[in-house]
Amino acid sequence: MENTELIFIPTPTVGHLVSFLEFATRLIDQDDRIRVTIILMKLQGQSHLDTYVNSIASSQPFVRFIDVPELVEKPALGSTQSVEAFV
Repeated sequence: MENTELIFIPTPTVGHLVSFLEFATRLIDQDDRIRVTIILMKLQGQSHLDTYVNSIASSQPFVRFIDVPELVEKPALGSTQSVEAFV
């Protein structure tokens, strides 16, 4: 049978990434035809996400990560603006 690819786009926080990875792992455990691509958007100063992704990538062969390049000029994140509104 054919493989099915799911694309996940979590908000740029480690908490969402962990949840998406857990969900992806459970899906793959249920059906080995499922492949998952996670599109990573990082805010400035989130180098810890790279460390986490590198540690996970080798143990999850059916999960692929794609980094979205950071913008050269970033708008200021106002104190009343949520991360979701910024993204």
